[in-house]
Order: sequence, then C-alpha cells, then structure tokens
Amino acid sequence: MLTNAYICTMFSDDELNTILSSEFQEEVSNNISRNALDIAVDRHIPNARLVATLVKYLERAKKKLPTFYEARAVMHEMSFEQSSSEECARAKGLSGDTLLDLSFGLGVDSVILSKNFKDVTAIEISEPNCRIGRENLKRLGISNVHLYCSRAEEFLEKTNKEFDWILIDPDRRSNGKKMVLLEDCSPNILEIEGLLRKKGRHVCIKCSPLFDTKEAFRLFPDCHVEVVAMHNETKEVNIFIDGSLPRIIVRNLPEGSIETPWPIKKISPNVLAEDATALKYLFIPSPAIDHARMLGIIMEKYNAYWEECGIALMDRMPTEMYPGQLYYVEQYLPFSPKLLKSTINGNRSLILLRNFDMGISQLRKMLKTSEGTTETWCFSRIENRRVAFRIKKVNL
Repeated sequence: MLTNAYICTMFSDDELNTILSSEFQEEVSNNISRNALDIAVDRHIPNARLVATLVKYLERAKKKLPTFYEARAVMHEMSFEQSSSEECARAKGLSGDTLLDLSFGLGVDSVILSKNFKDVTAIEISEPNCRIGRENLKRLGISNVHLYCSRAEEFLEKTNKEFDWILIDPDRRSNGKKMVLLEDCSPNILEIEGLLRKKGRHVCIKCSPLFDTKEAFRLFPDCHVEVVAMHNETKEVNIFIDGSLPRIIVRNLPEGSIETPWPIKKISPNVLAEDATALKYLFIPSPAIDHARMLGIIMEKYNAYWEECGIALMDRMPTEMYPGQLYYVEQYLPFSPKLLKSTINGNRSLILLRNFDMGISQLRKMLKTSEGTTETWCFSRIENRRVAFRIKKVNL
C-alpha cells in the first residue's frame, strides 16, 4: 500500500484551480525575476502568496530542472524535493519503444526519458498531482507521455501490456521517517517483483542514496547497479534488471564514470612504508566511490596505500582523474596537538576530515586555527593511527 503522506499536496482544491488558470500563469511569468518574499507582501498581486510559492520553487529549479523552469511548470515543496534532477534522469539512459513509469511525481524522469521512447505510460497515485502533471506536460509540449491516476500495484495487475522498460521509484517516506530498505518502501518492491519482471522486459528501480549496493546484488543476482553522484555528492542508487552482466558503475556527473564486474575483486592495500613521505599525492574519493566499494580497484594500478572509506596515498600523479579530489602532500605529520599547533602557527585553515574521530570545531579549538584558506589540512587515520596532512589541491 502507498502511504497517505505521499497523497498529500500542499495546495487545496481551490488553490489548485487558481494555480492552473491562465491568469495565474501570467502573474507568475510577470514576477519570475522578483524576490519571493517581496511578491508575498505585494498587495497589487492577486493571490500573492501562491504566486510567491511558485516563483520560489521555479527559482530553485533553474539548475536542477532547467526544462521545467523554462516552461514555468507548476511544482510544490514535496514534488520538488523528491524529484530527480534532469541530469540524473538523463543518466539512467533508458531507451526503447515503450516505458512504464510507475511513480510519476513531478514527472522529471518521464519528461526527460520521453525523448528516448515512442510512448510513455506514467502512473501517479495522487489526483491533484495528476492534474498538475497533465498541465505541466502541456506547458512542456510533450505529447507522448500519457498520465493515469492509479496505484502502481493495481495498474500492474490490470494491464495486459508488456513494456520495454519499467521504472519505479518507490515512496521512501513513512510517518515522517525516511525508509532505505526496499521492503519498507511503498509499494514493497519485493512483493511486486514478479509483476515487474512479467510486465517489463527490463526494470529500473531507483533507490535511496543510502541503499547498500551489496544488498542490491543479494536481492537481484541478475542486475547491475549504478551509483549516481553530482559534483561528488551521491544522489541515486539505481538497480537495473536488464539481462546484462552483473557489474557496478559509478557515474560522477558531469565528469564521467568508472565500472567494475561484480563481485568486486578483493584487493589488499600495500603495507605503508615507515617513510610515508615518498607518497606525495593524496586522493580523497567521492562518497559514491566509497558507496560502491571501488577504491581498491582504482588504486590497484598505483603504488598506493589506502583505507576503505578513508584516503589513498600514491607515489605519483594518477594518469586519469577519478570521482573525488586529488591533492599534493606538502607535509605529513603524526597527530600531535602540540606539534600541529606550532606548525599551523595561528594561520587560517581549511580542514578536511576522512575517517577521523574528532570534529572540525574541536580541532580548531585545540589547534588555535580559525576558518580560512591560507592552508588546507586533512585529518585521517592510517593503520588506526591519527595523522595530519598539509595539502594543496591539484587541478587536472
């Protein structure tokens, strides 16, 4: 069963009727460049609070949803916060003749992927969201997406069609809590797995950014998994049941991707030499690399020491850039507050932490350093010992 929380919309029926009118759309367009707070208190604007709300989310959509912004699409807080970005939707790469999107929401996936399909069937449980969705499709000029109000599991049971792709992003919110496990989401993916496989030649399941990639292969041995990040922040974990060989892919948008077969080959890090000063490059992997457990695969080709969910130290600059940040090590010190305090000598510093058991504010107080960019320090653990690196970013 889908949760009631997902059915709610922040607009009443009367407000929604107003929002979908051409007069209201004109007011939004006329005020699109103004500050939302100024709009809200402007007595000359009919329904100023509603206009301000729409302008507020359109302004936030400029980067995340530029196509929706240009079309002056209708959106509210829940639909905006829970939607994919257009880049993440595009990165799914689904294509074929027919797509079934079982969780339309704001419609970002359906809209972006509609360019890759002749026909898209979209399902949305909330009637108000369906009204908004149909209006947005009209504003976007999209004619091959057909939106129906239904529960996902009911539609799957009743339809006699078979689709090239089925895409589902189950509701991960229940009573104000965020769910991660697929069996806790709505609908329960494990309960409808048979229907998904029966009605779809291929299936894509969008999961929480926190979803364990190892769990995906336990549940679906014939899948491949993609961890999607933007600017080194994990946004989605997507499971593809598509008949391809089991593998895991990290897509760090917009830079590129890296992949490896599953199960991942176990690689032990090199033993750290007593004189670690020869390892002049420090690599901090993106959370997506950590999530996919791929740091060892990346470091295998280098004379490197590395720690899972930590850092990697290399004796030379990598020949290609991986999702994460690369730094030149200017100084390597054991963690000694007295030594570090005298070394930093009151300079302003940017502090980075990786697998470290102290907070930034605690370190600043201990080392007498304020926030700034005169120096950059990374605090981490190597072989369970606290260490500190004075580093300089390498731009490739």
